[in-house]
Amino acid sequence: HGVDQRHPGNCRPLDSSAQPEIESRALAMFRGLTRQLQLSFLTFASQLRGLPTGLQDKAKLIWQMMEDLNGSFLAADSFQEVPSATLAQSCQRIVKARGSVDEIVDYVVQNVPLPWVVGPFAPSLVELPYACSVEGNQEGEDPPRPRPAARKEQKETRHLES
Repeated sequence: HGVDQRHPGNCRPLDSSAQPEIESRALAMFRGLTRQLQLSFLTFASQLRGLPTGLQDKAKLIWQMMEDLNGSFLAADSFQEVPSATLAQSCQRIVKARGSVDEIVDYVVQNVPLPWVVGPFAPSLVELPYACSVEGNQEGEDPPRPRPAARKEQKETRHLES
């Protein structure tokens, strides 16, 4: 109790009688964040179908680590009720899970076609839908017609050259 604890907002010493309430609220926030993380990860993991089995296995391990983490703190009324070994393991699990998520994201960025990641609304696909067929025109096919604005510019250019 000899530690001078101050609230960062007003620099007054914290009331030691408020400590259990603050810790309880922090623990409740931690549980809420853990649940949100699990829901977000569930959405993320559902999108991994079709990726290599090793990456899907990593996702399952991450899920298991999150469940273990949540279970470690579920019954505790304060952080002091959680053994220090469990706290240390939790930190290690979080670091390991983060590394695995980074590895999965890196794989997707490096190996999955861009339209799959971006979706059907990639600007080049929407703005120039015929761009791929222009290069591969067969003889006898008409090239795409210029837009009306382009024709107007052509007329103005001819007029200036005359």
